Amino acid sequence: MKIYLDRSVCKCWEAACEQDFTDKYLGKEIKPTACTVAVVEDEKEELVFFIKDRDGTDKEFTVNDDNFVDAVESWMLAYAKQVEEKESA
Repeated sequence: MKIYLDRSVCKCWEAACEQDFTDKYLGKEIKPTACTVAVVEDEKEELVFFIKDRDGTDKEFTVNDDNFVDAVESWMLAYAKQVEEKESA
């Protein structure tokens, strides 16, 4: 599934964003929030988030079985770890 988010329109503080991400996107069903632009179903098991962030950067964050627990704890830290792993590969 592909999920497009625009955090630049959201006034939610960071801790609330972390909680919303877990509650709305990592549960049994997707529950769109104010920053949800689109949700596109596909045949893949993983979730791919395309995030326009508040600082103007575009982020691509993939959640799968390998990093699901990390994403539940903190999507921001899990994203940073994913970027670090890609850069060191």
